[in-house]
Order: sequence, then C-alpha cells, then structure tokens
Amino acid sequence: MDRRGKHHNTAVDPDAVPRWLEIHGMPPSGNDDIGHVALIRALWPDQAPIRLMFQDEARFGRINDVRRCWAPKPMRPLCQAMLTHEYTYAYAAVDVLSGELDSLILPHVNTHCMQLFLDEVGQRHPNEHIVMVLDGAGWHASGELAPPANMRLISLPPYAPELNPVEHVWDELREKRF
Repeated sequence: MDRRGKHHNTAVDPDAVPRWLEIHGMPPSGNDDIGHVALIRALWPDQAPIRLMFQDEARFGRINDVRRCWAPKPMRPLCQAMLTHEYTYAYAAVDVLSGELDSLILPHVNTHCMQLFLDEVGQRHPNEHIVMVLDGAGWHASGELAPPANMRLISLPPYAPELNPVEHVWDELREKRF
C-alpha cells in the first residue's frame, strides 16, 4: 500500500487461499462450501447464527510541517513552527453478508486496543457466533490477545490485502471524505 492508501497491483499466489483453508482445518473441496460451514459449525455445537466478519485498522491524522515565509530583502525572518504528528486509529469489522459495519476509534494500534475492539464486537452480537478474519498485523498474533467466547479468529494469507473487504472502506473514506 502506498502513502495514499492505494493498493499496488501485485500478483497473488493462486494456491494461497487453498493453503490458508488447509492451515485452518478447512481443506479445499472444490466448490463444496457446505463442508467448510460444517467444520465451522463443529466449533460451536449450539445452533446460534454464525456471522462472518473481516477486520482491519486504519490511521487517520495530520502532520504540520515547517513553512517558509516572505520578508523584505535584508531581513531574515524567524518563522516559528512546531512539527506535529497527530493520529487516531479506526478499527472496523464488516459483516460480508449484511454489510453491517462495527467500528471503534482508539488512540493506538496495539494488542490492548485490539482486545478492546474484539470485546466490543463480541458484546454487540451476544447471541451470534462470530468468525473474525484478520490480516497479519503483529498485534493480531500476540499471545495476549484473547477473543470473547462467541468469537473465533482466523488469519488471512500473508501479502493479500485485496482479500479483506474492509480495505475498500478505508479507500472510499480517504477518497471521498479526506
């Protein structure tokens, strides 16, 4: 991803998704998605609905920089400016079937903030089982991260942000609102 939040066209290994399914105990079976649903359903014996969500974070903020100023020829003005980096981070998870978006704005991206977000999403959907698909960020793989009882975490294949639909939400926000 470049600094404007746009994705570069990169080739994705065609075997990445089948390998990912196999790693997570869902061997690829052609177009038989019923087998994958049965494996996920086996994780939760009761019949509560399953919600498939994709999660991502994005940084929004501002940077003030030093500017030049004009003055008459013999004078050298003193332009005082302060370099400021102010950021806030948006966490979001989208339900791919309904399009429902759960979001939270937090001050940092780390394991603690990710835990707050997962707990919040779990509380918003207490009567559903959530399969949350995450990218490969370091704080997603932390041993300290404990998903709520109604949630299972699955990782996307590495270097495949185009498989995460939340990336399109960030692109749309940056293009139309910022």
